Amino acid sequence: MQREFPDVISDVRGGGLLQGFEFDPVRYPKVTKPAKKFEALARKHGFIARCGDEYVAFAPPLVIDKETIDWALPSIREVLNMK
Repeated sequence: MQREFPDVISDVRGGGLLQGFEFDPVRYPKVTKPAKKFEALARKHGFIARCGDEYVAFAPPLVIDKETIDWALPSIREVLNMK
């Protein structure tokens, strides 16, 4: 995702499906709370992400299938486009 959204995501951390990222602090200053906007849009797209002011963390269910992951990735992309 960072390669796809280099002007949005500044750092990625985690392993496996437990992932998180930070918004670019130049494009999205901390006072704008970009992750809170992401969180609200994510809920509209049907998923929940744990968010601070400038970071987003994903922790999928312990039991998850490929179809659910395939559904989630396009939704995450739409939210990163802030749609």
